[in-house]
Amino acid sequence: GEKEFKSAISGINKDLTVLKSALEKNKSEFETNGKSIEALNDKLKILSKQYDTQKSKTDTLKAALENAQKNYKSCGEKIEELKTALNAAEKEMEEMKESSSETAESIEKQNKKIADLKEALNKTEKSYQTAENKVKDWQTSLNKAEAELNKTKKAIDDTESEVENFTFSTEKAEEDEGRICRLEKRGRRGQCHA
Repeated sequence: GEKEFKSAISGINKDLTVLKSALEKNKSEFETNGKSIEALNDKLKILSKQYDTQKSKTDTLKAALENAQKNYKSCGEKIEELKTALNAAEKEMEEMKESSSETAESIEKQNKKIADLKEALNKTEKSYQTAENKVKDWQTSLNKAEAELNKTKKAIDDTESEVENFTFSTEKAEEDEGRICRLEKRGRRGQCHA
């Protein structure tokens, strides 16, 4: 039930905390050592793991939400059943009061039945309110997790573009260096590094 979902989400959140710290470490390496294709690829791997973990979280939250919605619906149905039973018991009490053949003991028994139904209805209505709040809480958590998932997807897309641009820039720089070197050799202006 709900306890298992909360436990699963707690474990996933711990995994996400570890991945977030790995991204912070990767970012500090960028700042210290400058960008490199290796660092960008490491960042991409971490983001991919983060995305998979966040996807697992959203899947778990969806299951928890569905479970909460079922409980909410079940409480609503139970309320209707209790209201119907209470109405029938109250109607029966009215009939008993109008009848001259009913004993004080049977009327007292019916009063107890009505009181028990009212108490059960009151408890179920409270459970219904609690179930509604849980549905809202799970929905809010799911919305936030899906927003984080979208941010991670964008970060992956941005990092893939960075890798592509970095690779292109490196290849372009190597081509330009090769051209300059060939020109220098032709003009005998200096030695070529390549």
